[in-house]
Amino acid sequence: MPSFFSKQRTAELAVVNLYGDRVEVAHVQRTGRERPVVSLCRHIPSGQNPNETLQKARRELNLDRFRCATVLAANQYQVQLVDAPATVPDAEMKSAVRWRLKDALDYPVELATVDAVTIPANGSAADRGRAMYAVSARNEDIEACMNVFALAKIKLEVIEVAEMAQRNLATLFELDDRAIAMLSFSSDGGLLTFSARGELYLSRRIDIALDQLAGATGDTREQLFARIALELQRSLDHFDRQFSTIPVARLLLAPLPVDQASPPISPRICLHRLKPLTWAMFSIYMMCPNCVNRPSSHCDGKRSAPRCASKIRARRATTDQPIQPGV
Repeated sequence: MPSFFSKQRTAELAVVNLYGDRVEVAHVQRTGRERPVVSLCRHIPSGQNPNETLQKARRELNLDRFRCATVLAANQYQVQLVDAPATVPDAEMKSAVRWRLKDALDYPVELATVDAVTIPANGSAADRGRAMYAVSARNEDIEACMNVFALAKIKLEVIEVAEMAQRNLATLFELDDRAIAMLSFSSDGGLLTFSARGELYLSRRIDIALDQLAGATGDTREQLFARIALELQRSLDHFDRQFSTIPVARLLLAPLPVDQASPPISPRICLHRLKPLTWAMFSIYMMCPNCVNRPSSHCDGKRSAPRCASKIRARRATTDQPIQPGV
């Protein structure tokens, strides 16, 4: 059985994600360089039989050479903030968290696969572990996912959730002991995470899907941007209150596909709507869709580029000046 919500990251781990109309495959090589290199990134259109598409991907991309992972869809799992048991040994933590979820799930907890992620405390090491993110999924959904890969003869070793996958990506951009905020959009909606020192501190969902952003124009588009900016501001304020000793260094915006038939999605997300920040400088980066390297000066957008393509920086000189984003 694959490890559930694993933190394992190796050079030979490929991610295979299933969607209604496609299968997406990516492989990142860690070869001792400062940043990993994307060696494989493919999109394979899917027909009515996802098993056939998976088999095609296995043959064409030689997936037998990799350990494989997949990310569950947002509607296949739940992430809930719970109080961590104070006196429970680590070996018994999952069982204790399962008991905490007994009344929070709309199905018997006995039918759930459960894992937990400890949120580092803001303060001394003695206070650590007072809160956790409990992640739960129906056993039948996990088994169905495993069966699809088994039928395609793909060795599935890791089943992830988007929050932890995004944490892993944000870790590549960390600066010392400062936090990284990362915002992404997909068909499941927006996902905002805050992480530092390789740990997930805060995760929030934004009820705006990627197709809503891509198809919106005029006032509707401005309203969506206003909602995103409001959620960003609330989350930044909340993080600052809860983890005041960890300043946020950057906000990373995941790449957004642009439909030529609709207006492009601005990476600024109407930053002028955010109220003045409480720190001296805040950097906002649009991640390059073709590389996972630390953002800096412009690259040419090609996979071989050594640095990330675009950077948007917002500075302010005093606390009463609004953000003025500029490239």
